[in-house]
Amino acid sequence: EHIHALFQSEHEKQKLAGTLAEYTQQHQLDGYVLELLSQFHVFSSCTAIDEVFDKNDFEQLMDHIDGFSIMTYDFPNQKGPGPVAPLEWVPMTMEKFLLSDIESHTVPKLLLGLNFYGYKYDRVLPTSLKPKQQQQQQEQYKYQSLMGRDYIEFLKQHLNSIMIACDTRSHEHVTAIQVKQQQKKLSPNEQPPLPDTIIFYPSLKSIYDRLQLATKLNVGITIWEIGELKKAKKTINNDQYSWTIARFGKNYSFDYVWIQGLCVNINKNDDTLLIEDSTGLGKVHNCTRMPNVWTLIEEGHYIMVAGKLLSIGDSLASTSPVILDAYKIQCINDLPKTEIIWPYEVIDIHQQVYYA
Repeated sequence: EHIHALFQSEHEKQKLAGTLAEYTQQHQLDGYVLELLSQFHVFSSCTAIDEVFDKNDFEQLMDHIDGFSIMTYDFPNQKGPGPVAPLEWVPMTMEKFLLSDIESHTVPKLLLGLNFYGYKYDRVLPTSLKPKQQQQQQEQYKYQSLMGRDYIEFLKQHLNSIMIACDTRSHEHVTAIQVKQQQKKLSPNEQPPLPDTIIFYPSLKSIYDRLQLATKLNVGITIWEIGELKKAKKTINNDQYSWTIARFGKNYSFDYVWIQGLCVNINKNDDTLLIEDSTGLGKVHNCTRMPNVWTLIEEGHYIMVAGKLLSIGDSLASTSPVILDAYKIQCINDLPKTEIIWPYEVIDIHQQVYYA
């Protein structure tokens, strides 16, 4: 409702544009990634996409934007489990921007979106119903997004009971766990039970088919979400802990890292602070290397810390912190004009993951 009101008011649109421009200049940002129309998933009974973002909008923005990442994934499934991005649906979405009278040099700015995640659907039946009523009740599925590491773990746990098949229409692979067959023989009119779990997750084949389509359409690609942060290996070197990663066939070690999270405790006497993310704690020493640090940082602030990695702690114990000797502390809400950047950025404290 508010989104529609915004785009129907020229004054509000100009006000929004001015606010974004001012914020960019104030915080020295390189630019924005805008998720346009995320509130306007297209169903047959809904307003056409052309009514909220048409050719004129596209042409006006083209010279001022590095690229358009078209959200050709998260296909709206209204009736339960279904593919993430059916192949026949992808060009239907792209063609809104592949207009014949748009100059050819603008086409490389169009980026076809690829999902590097999937969805897991688990069958749920109302437990309050009697078994006979449950059979008559329409099966429902709850769903959640699925990352690569979770999919691999699922395959390991259910290796002997899963079935993987290719959906030839959507060009996606489906993983399913079949329920145990009933001992009684099914009647001719009786449907077999539905799978307990259904997973739609990208495969080499599904990715290849979409790359072929992008080549045919002469567009680029974007990936959501690249990397799926991997775990770094732990090594001990000269009695100091460090992390190593394998990249392009070579091993790289590093002991200067970034961590980020919520500042949950400040101890001025010890010159330390604790930060926390969803995976654990990080303890930061020698905070007063930064001038006026205790006037800039308060408990409750979301901060970033760069420093020397003194100890990785116990990755299995959430109370055992990663320990850093501080080199730079930065509050996210007050970014300086010049930021320090290390080659690798540690995001999850106790999962010890990195961006390569």
